Amino acid sequence: MPAAKKNASQQNRAAKNDSATVNDRTNDGRVHASVIVHSASGKSAIKDRGKLLPQNVKSYLASETSLQEAAREMTALGFRVDLVAPTHINISAAAALFETVFACKIAPKSFPLFAAPSRAQQQVFVADRALTVPPSLEKLVEAVDLEPPVIFNISAIPPALSYDHMELPDDVARGMDAIKAHERSINGAGINLAMVDTGFMTPFHPYYTGKGYTINPVVIQSGDDPHTDDDGHGTGVAACALAVAPGVSFTMYKIAGVPAFAFSTAALAKPDVITNSWEVNPMMAPLPALQMAINNAVADGIVVVFSCGNGPNPPAWPASEPAVIAVGGAFLDLDDSIQASDYARSGTNSINPGRQVPDVCGLVGLSPQGIYIAEPTQPGSDVDVEFYASGAAFPNGDETTDSDGWVVVSGTSAATPMVAGVCALMMQADATLKGNPSAVRTKLSAGCIDVTSGMSANGELAGVGPDNATGAGLVQGYRAVHATDIWMRDNPDSDIGLVPTTGRRPAYPPYTHWTSPDMKLVASVLTNPQTDFDGAAEVDPIFNQDNFLYARLRNRGTQDASSVQLGIYYGDPSTSLSFPTDWDDGQTGVPAKGSITVSGTMTNSQTLPTVPANGSVVTPVPFVWRPPDPSSATQSQKLPDGRVEGHFCLLSRLASADDPILFPSGGESSVIDDNNISMKNEHVYSAKSGGKHRYRFFVRSSDSAGTSRDVQLIADVAGLPARTVIAIQIPALKINHE
Repeated sequence: MPAAKKNASQQNRAAKNDSATVNDRTNDGRVHASVIVHSASGKSAIKDRGKLLPQNVKSYLASETSLQEAAREMTALGFRVDLVAPTHINISAAAALFETVFACKIAPKSFPLFAAPSRAQQQVFVADRALTVPPSLEKLVEAVDLEPPVIFNISAIPPALSYDHMELPDDVARGMDAIKAHERSINGAGINLAMVDTGFMTPFHPYYTGKGYTINPVVIQSGDDPHTDDDGHGTGVAACALAVAPGVSFTMYKIAGVPAFAFSTAALAKPDVITNSWEVNPMMAPLPALQMAINNAVADGIVVVFSCGNGPNPPAWPASEPAVIAVGGAFLDLDDSIQASDYARSGTNSINPGRQVPDVCGLVGLSPQGIYIAEPTQPGSDVDVEFYASGAAFPNGDETTDSDGWVVVSGTSAATPMVAGVCALMMQADATLKGNPSAVRTKLSAGCIDVTSGMSANGELAGVGPDNATGAGLVQGYRAVHATDIWMRDNPDSDIGLVPTTGRRPAYPPYTHWTSPDMKLVASVLTNPQTDFDGAAEVDPIFNQDNFLYARLRNRGTQDASSVQLGIYYGDPSTSLSFPTDWDDGQTGVPAKGSITVSGTMTNSQTLPTVPANGSVVTPVPFVWRPPDPSSATQSQKLPDGRVEGHFCLLSRLASADDPILFPSGGESSVIDDNNISMKNEHVYSAKSGGKHRYRFFVRSSDSAGTSRDVQLIADVAGLPARTVIAIQIPALKINHE
C-alpha cells in the first residue's frame, strides 16, 4: 500500500477552542507507581535526596537479586510489573489494589498540562496520603510513590530567533492578504474545512489558547490514537489554514499511512474544502482508489487542494490531478517584494504529463530548508527534531530546540492550507461558490498577485503574467473576495498594499508609513499628470505660495473602482494626529492657517470617476496647497539664512461606496491598518533668502459702471525673513470691457 509522505518543511498551527481540554491519564483505569528497593550499601535515596550525584548514585542502587525478588513479591500481590530498572521498579494496578496494600485512598484529580497559560488539563490518580509500605514488604521496599503529573514547558509564542521569519497567525494572515477580509467580517464562518494529515496534538498546543477556533474531534481509523501527532506535521500546518480563515469549522482526519481511507472518510462527511499537504510515493502512484476518491469528491462539489511538494523532484501526485487546485510557493520578503520560491516544485510528472503545476501559490521560504514560518508542533515530534538539525544555525537549522514544541518551516505543506483558507473566505463571501470547485478555481486565480521574478526548485522562471513557476501567482484573500481595493502606497519601497503596513513585517525601521510616493508636490501645473507624474521633480513647499499637489490612486482589485473620492488634509506632527480633530482641511479662510483649493475652488476633495482594475490614475488637476506659517508649527527651527523651517504632515483618504474607509477615526494606526489612508511628512519653508519669487495679482480698477477709482494692494509679508526686498512691477495695462 502506498505510503503518504509529508513535504518536509511546513508546519503551522492556529487554533484552540476556548473550552478546556483534558489529557486523561486515568482512562485505562490503572494507577501507576514507582517502587524504590533498599540499596545494597544501606544508603537511602529517600533520606539523601539532595545528595545524589553521578559520582555517588551507584551506591544507592539495589542489587539485582533484591530487584528481582521485589518484582516477584509485587506480582504475587496482584500488581503488574511494567519495568525493572537498575534504579527502581514500575508497577500498575487498579486503584482498589493500591488502596488495600498501601493503606490509602486514591482518586483522579485535574492538573495543568502546560506551564504556559492554557486551560488544558490532565487527569492523574493521586493518593490522600503517603503510601505506607506494609510489613511484608519492608525488608525489600523502601518507598512507593504514585507517578506524578508532568507539566510540559511549551510556550504559547515562538522563541526569540536571530533571523527574519514569519509568526502565526498575524504574519501569515497579512501575507495572504486576509486581514482586510477579517476586518469586514469575512473569516470563513459557516464553512467546513477538512484536513487530511498526520493528526493534531490533543490537548491543544498552548499557541491555540484563546483564539476562538472551532476545532472538531480528530477523526481516525480504528485502533489509532486521536490525541497524538508523533510526526508533528498536522499540528503545524493546521495553523496556516486557521490563520487565514479563523472562522471555519475545522476537522483533522488522521492519515495513519492509509491515504485512500483517510481521504474518503473526509469526503464522505461532505466538507466544503479538503486540504492535503502530502503526496504518494511516486513508485506507487497513482493509487486507483485514491484517484477515484479525489475526482468523485470534486464531482460532488468539494474543493480539493493539494501541495506540489518541495525540492527539485518532479511535482507531486495527487497535486498533478487536473481536478485539484495544485499549490506552489512564493516568497514574500521583509520589504514585501515577491519572488518564486526556489524551495517549491513546479513542472509536470510522468503520471499526468500534460498537467503543468502549480495553479497558484501560498507563502513558502527559500532553499535549503524553507525555514520561514514559526509553527507550533508536538514537543519532540519528528519535525521538532528534524529542523533542530543537531543544533545547526539558520539556514540549515531552525535554532529552536528538539523538544520545545516549536519548529520554523514552510514548504508547500504550509502554503496549501493557506490557499484552502482563502477558498473558505470566498465561499463565505459568495454563497454561489459553495459546491462549485470550478468557479472557485477561476476566481481564486483571478485574484492572485503576479510573481515576476525568481525561479522554482525545478529551475522554471517566474515572469509577467501566468508562468510555469508560480501559476497565476500568490493568492490574495481580499482580492479574492472583493472586486475593488483602492489604495495608495505608504512608502517608496516595495509596498504592495498589504495591511498593516508596518510592525513586524515589513519592519520599522527601515520601512515607514509616512513617506508615501503617491503624493507629490511640484513647482508648477503638469501638462499631462498621468504621464508626467513619475518624472516630475518634487519641491519643498513654501509658505504663502501655491504648491501643487498631485496624487496617484491605485486599485488592487479585479474590477474598476467607480466614483473614488480623495480628500487631502494637513496636520502638525506634535499632535496625536487623530482624525479628524488633529487634521486641517484648509477651508478656514484664514491665510496663516493655510488653505487647499482645487481649480480655484475652496475644497480639499476630488472625485475620480474610475480607478482601473490592477492599475492607477493620477488626479487630473492639482490640489493647490498653501501651508500654514511654519513659525506656527510646534516642530520648527530658524535656519542660518534666516528662513523658518516647519514640519507638517499630509494625509490622503480614499473612499468609494464599494470600498469605504474601515477606520474612519483614530491616530496613525489607521494609516497602518487601512490601505485607503496614507501619509507623507513635509518640511515647509518661508521664502529663501536671496531668492526670487513671483506672485501674480488680478485687480479690478473700476466698478460695473466703468467708473474709475483708486485701488489698494495690501500684502501680508510678516512671514518673510528680515531684509527681504519686495519689488512690484506693473506691466502695460490691459483694459477689459464688459
